[in-house]
Amino acid sequence: MAPAIFNDCPHCTAQRIGFTFAAETSLAPARQRDWMVLYKCNKCQRGVVVEYSKQVEYGVATPGGCNADPALLGFNVVNVYPGKMPPTMPAFTPAPLDRYYKQAADALWGGNPDASGAMSRKVVDVSTQKLLGEEAKKFGTIQKRIDELAARHALTPELQQWAHVVRLEGNDASHDEDPYSQEEADELLSFVEVYLTYVYMLPGRLKARRDQADKEKAAAAAKK
Repeated sequence: MAPAIFNDCPHCTAQRIGFTFAAETSLAPARQRDWMVLYKCNKCQRGVVVEYSKQVEYGVATPGGCNADPALLGFNVVNVYPGKMPPTMPAFTPAPLDRYYKQAADALWGGNPDASGAMSRKVVDVSTQKLLGEEAKKFGTIQKRIDELAARHALTPELQQWAHVVRLEGNDASHDEDPYSQEEADELLSFVEVYLTYVYMLPGRLKARRDQADKEKAAAAAKK
């Protein structure tokens, strides 16, 4: 019977999900007690590799021969590849939005989807205030600020829609009695990543490219 393990998936962020045995290989001859085993996530079907070192001489010879988690049958887990994926922070995300985004990502990985959803909402909430500056005081709710930014063409219709999704879903995560799911929090953080990419990263990259071009022109002119 192929071994099965339970682990947090670094790809789909599922917590303590089952992984099914796919393949194994021993390491170099000098390390015949060491094994690399490929498992597939039962949810997203993407793989992780677990490196084992056999602790005892007796018992099952290889991890693949185990009828349960090899870690329970004399095999020590040396490492798991890949480990938890760090959050992908869109470049040029300003403070304090970068901190809020990281908190949302950390809460997601820590198995606290309610907190993650609430912090995802805070990213967009504070962003709308920063984009409107002093005028934000005229618009007392995040809903009004999103719509005002769309009216000014600071947000595309698609971004306006996504921002409202984050607003509503984040509100559910904060206030609903029913617990927010890991999958919902993961999707919401993905919406926030798209929002930050279009609002900050793409304009930031364009400005950096223009600034670099201006420096190169100035340097070339100085040489003439």
